[in-house]
Amino acid sequence: TEETIIDAQYKSAEVVGRRVYVGNIKQGGRTYPDRMLRTPVNKFDTFPPFNFIDIGVNDGEDFVKIESFADRLLAYKNKTLYIINVGGGSDTQWFLESEHANLGVEFHAAVVKTDFGVAWVNKNGLYFYDGSQIRNLQSKILESSWTGFVNDDTILGYEPTHKHLVVVRDAAASGSTSGDAYVYSFITNNFTFVEGMVDNA
Repeated sequence: TEETIIDAQYKSAEVVGRRVYVGNIKQGGRTYPDRMLRTPVNKFDTFPPFNFIDIGVNDGEDFVKIESFADRLLAYKNKTLYIINVGGGSDTQWFLESEHANLGVEFHAAVVKTDFGVAWVNKNGLYFYDGSQIRNLQSKILESSWTGFVNDDTILGYEPTHKHLVVVRDAAASGSTSGDAYVYSFITNNFTFVEGMVDNA
């Protein structure tokens, strides 16, 4: 029944509309990298086994990060972004709204929510979703420079006072360039390169 608490482990979670949505789960001793589960309203530790959706089954990708904005879940796999509409009032009204190849992320920290949308970074660009459309903000840096900078451990942060996105090269490495960053301004729509913005270690 819906009241049954089903133990679930998961790699990403997001709260929307007083429900918890989780992705890339382990439940009942099995792993489901393509599955998302949803709780009933205000029952954040209850995962009924029938409240699930499988997306891109056996595509070789796993869910890495779930974020939300404007009654939408942005579910990121390694290479693909899925936008899921969860705005319906009924339990059965969440549905896959769109699928976007090459807009996924390899690292959960490559996605950040701002006060007016969600941003994320990968080797193809710096993207922003405002609730209605996706824009690639990266149109000024040479493609070769960008793809050489972004890797599987690149971090994205948001500084709200000046409306800056901060793209830090590498969260895992301790090399001399791992703390370098690109800073994007939503106000000027320009990038600034900062050498050694954070400690390399």
